[in-house]
Amino acid sequence: MVPRLKFFLSWWAYSFPLAAITIATLAMFHETGSLLYLRIAGILLGITTVVIAGLLVRTAMAVARREICVEE
Repeated sequence: MVPRLKFFLSWWAYSFPLAAITIATLAMFHETGSLLYLRIAGILLGITTVVIAGLLVRTAMAVARREICVEE
């Protein structure tokens, strides 16, 4: 059995650098026109989308369970 990690709102911090590197890669494509940057940006966009969707689902589940902003 796989142990489950407890969800924390700080997990959202993973989404910010992923989004930043995706935007930076798209900017490099815009500046250079290299299709390599466009392909890398597409992969990064897919990863970023999956991570943010997963975080959104986990956050919604935590809100539904009333696990957010609870006094410890």
